[in-house]
Amino acid sequence: MTAKVMQVITHLAVGGAENVAMAVMRGLRDAFEFSVFLPCGVEDSAVGTAMQAELTALGIPAHCGTRKPIKRGGLALAAARMIAAVRRVEPDVLHIHTEIPEATYAAAALVWPGLRRIPLAQTIHNSVYWTPRRRFGRWCARALREASVVAVSNGARDAYQALQRDAGLARPLPPLIANGITPPRSRGDRNPGGVVRALFAGRFEPQKGADLLAVAVRESRLPAGVLVELDIIGSGALEPELHVLAERPPPRWTIRVSPPVPGLADKLADYDVVLMPSRFEGLSILAMEAAMAGVTVIATDAPGLREGFPPGYPWLAPAGDGAAFGHMVADVLARPGEWGRIAHGAQQFAIRHFSSETMCSAYGELYARLADGRWNAEWTQQSPATK
Repeated sequence: MTAKVMQVITHLAVGGAENVAMAVMRGLRDAFEFSVFLPCGVEDSAVGTAMQAELTALGIPAHCGTRKPIKRGGLALAAARMIAAVRRVEPDVLHIHTEIPEATYAAAALVWPGLRRIPLAQTIHNSVYWTPRRRFGRWCARALREASVVAVSNGARDAYQALQRDAGLARPLPPLIANGITPPRSRGDRNPGGVVRALFAGRFEPQKGADLLAVAVRESRLPAGVLVELDIIGSGALEPELHVLAERPPPRWTIRVSPPVPGLADKLADYDVVLMPSRFEGLSILAMEAAMAGVTVIATDAPGLREGFPPGYPWLAPAGDGAAFGHMVADVLARPGEWGRIAHGAQQFAIRHFSSETMCSAYGELYARLADGRWNAEWTQQSPATK
């Protein structure tokens, strides 16, 4: 009989965890019967609508929690609806992604202890983990202490271990399952010409360095004769600041701000440069997609982001320093003759290390072990993902 796996992700929207869960379900749909629980439902955006349409096309049912803010009573509603969804679906495995789903599970298990009888997988997606609400994070860690845990990067694994120590738990070091992607359309060896097409895409939040992007653009001193067209794609709290930048750009910059778009990976090959001034990441899917597309990536040495590039990658600025990032942008744009060689090295590294097939195979093994009653000690010791 096919094992039933319920993915628990915050919502259908832009996000690394959401993309990973979708890729896993896409890759393993013939081996497992999937369903999804979304504590915060489906975002009212083109990306949320496209994800929902894909789940429908794949025949994967999605169960929604609430649109009420989690901090204002939404957690209790989401937990109640998770219990109802689990009772209806009766999954053999639950797979929890990121903090809001963790909190929802912890609250649901407090109300219905029977939830704990279902084998639990947990993926740690970020190198900054339960930092602002540490006390609540410790409570969640104790509620999920029986989970079989994996991390997407060494930075994410370190963050998980730090929380476990804070919570007084002695859990084994989790194995790694790196995020995997399907290679997008490749840029090839196209020269940028006189106008450089640049992209920043992601949530307009401090984590992604959206505020630092504005500093970097203003601090960069473009080489003579270079014009830059920058597309800023996303949404978030810092959107007003980015609109001001677009309305009053520095000389020789043309800047457009747009909402998130579905299928961005296959549009990356239209760009010459991707800008990633992140303060921290889990393991950036955008960086890997851009590298696989052969696009020049200018990023930071932030935890969880630097692991997406080969050792010695030259275009990583210090995390958190907008001016330094701007200086690196100017330096890279002054050396287009080096783009092809460095982008090719990053492309080959990404192809070797971030295969969607490898990721799906590792998660498939984890689900099979959990569904068969083989719990985390055996998984931690034997999983090929630990190597």
